[in-house]
Amino acid sequence: MNRLFIAAELGIPVVERLTQIQNELGRRFDATQLRMPETKDLHLTLKFLGETDVALQERIQETLHAFALGLFPFELALKGVGTFPDAASPRIVWAGLEPKSDELVGLLKDTLERELENIGIPKETRDFKAHITLARVRDLTETPNLDDLKGLDVGSTYIRDLVLFSSTLTPNGAIYSVVDRFPLGPQ
Repeated sequence: MNRLFIAAELGIPVVERLTQIQNELGRRFDATQLRMPETKDLHLTLKFLGETDVALQERIQETLHAFALGLFPFELALKGVGTFPDAASPRIVWAGLEPKSDELVGLLKDTLERELENIGIPKETRDFKAHITLARVRDLTETPNLDDLKGLDVGSTYIRDLVLFSSTLTPNGAIYSVVDRFPLGPQ
C-alpha cells in the first residue's frame, strides 16, 4: 500500500518566489510554530488518494495517462496568501490562484474526479480550494497580521504534466516521491 496523491508541479521562478514568501512567514511567526515544506516539495494538490493498493494504483496510472493525453499544457497565475481555516486561528498558510486560474483548476479537478470515479475512487465531498501549502501552523499563541500578503502577486507557471506522488509520513513531516508523470497532450 502506498499513500498517494495527484498534483501539479510548479516552475522554478514561482517556487523561488514562494520560498521568499516562506522566509517572510518565518520572520512573522515564531519559528517553532511553523513547519514548512521544503522548496522541492511545493506543489498544487489536485486529489488526495490515501492508502492505495498496487492493483488500484495501476488503474489510477492508466486513467491518468489517458486523461493527460486529452489535455494541453496551461498557465496558472498565483496570487495572494491566505490561511485555513481562517485568519484568526490559522492552521495552514497557503498561496492562492488568480480567479481565472482558480476556475481552470476547478474544472480540471472536477473532470479528474469524474474519471477517477469511473474506476471506483469516491468523489471528494468537501469544497475544493486550489492552493499551495506554504506552512503548517501549530501551538499558536499570537496570530501575526498577514493582510498585506492577501493581494500579493506570486507569478505565473506552466503546468506541463500531472504527477502521481507517494507520501511517507515521518515525525519531521511528509516525504514526497514521484511515482509517475503524465505529460499533458499528445506526445
